[in-house]
Amino acid sequence: MMLACPLFTFFSTSITNSRRGHFLAFGSVQFRRPRINLIRLEEELSEVHLRLANATLENLPWQDFTRRYDRKNTFFYLDPPYYLAPDYNHNLELEDYKEMSDILGGLRANFILSINDHPEMREIYKGFKMKPVTLKYTVAEKKATVGKELLISNF
Repeated sequence: MMLACPLFTFFSTSITNSRRGHFLAFGSVQFRRPRINLIRLEEELSEVHLRLANATLENLPWQDFTRRYDRKNTFFYLDPPYYLAPDYNHNLELEDYKEMSDILGGLRANFILSINDHPEMREIYKGFKMKPVTLKYTVAEKKATVGKELLISNF
């Protein structure tokens, strides 16, 4: 089975450090020292290499990506910017979500789409299975907030 993830948000590479049993994320935080241990960098990069040895990275618009990899044995995870959320550098318009719904409706592959729980999103994706979820959002050192999302799928 092929796992294909057209991500719309910032992608941060993470690895599991089996000796310590936790994830290491390679990103940046403005006022904190990086969690990368330079003494173990070669070992940690080797782990990343082993995890990604058979991976193919693509830089395509999501429409082209889904067309290229749409097969019965493919799974897509889509995480577009939240509808009407001001926090993104690259937002989508309502018509973009409608286009996404149309393309997803014609897929042979299975998919899960996560999006904010908004009446217009419920209307656009009403032809698919929907599961509302509640979760806590935490960003850096700010207080956690409760959010509502929809997990939309075709299976």
